[in-house]
Amino acid sequence: MPEWLFLGEKAKKSYILIFAIALAGIVIAKPLQDDYMLGNMMALGVGAIYAAMITYMRHEGKTETGNDIAWSLLFAALIMSPSVFVVGPGDITGMIRYESLGMSLPVMLWAAGLGLISMGFAYFGISIVLKSINANVYSLIDIIVSPAVATMWGFLIFNEVPALSMLYGGAMLLGAGAWLTRDMSQLGPDRGGTKRPKAKRASP
Repeated sequence: MPEWLFLGEKAKKSYILIFAIALAGIVIAKPLQDDYMLGNMMALGVGAIYAAMITYMRHEGKTETGNDIAWSLLFAALIMSPSVFVVGPGDITGMIRYESLGMSLPVMLWAAGLGLISMGFAYFGISIVLKSINANVYSLIDIIVSPAVATMWGFLIFNEVPALSMLYGGAMLLGAGAWLTRDMSQLGPDRGGTKRPKAKRASP
């Protein structure tokens, strides 16, 4: 929706159907918990902010030749730096035992992963990708891949066994992803929604 309002990038009919299937899969998976309504509301709010950010990054990718995501992350780090003094640094030398892995991992490993990979490398990659594909396509990829990958890592690392409803929902997400992959393979290099022209046969 924000992409259409602010960027004029209308979604193809097939993308709308893929989104509907993916959304139905998420609903079936029941990600929201009844006992954690505050967390649910915060998650929905973060989703809205993320959508606005993707829209802006797509606009920036279309109008600017450079990449200033590093400055954005530096500014965010400076704004959030007082939180270290407000809530404290935590037990930065602590270790956490993971029975499913059979080992203990340092807390700083997760902090570094969140800071460098989940924020730094991820947003740098997103800013590059959004220069070549429109926000509708990226949003579909994200809504399909993120829940599936998060469920997989939750099972492997935290030994969180997904419920049957999550498996059904995940199957629908994977089906939507397969459809999107097939649809994208037929697009032109700009992934903007135009079909790749068929090669003409040479006349005898």
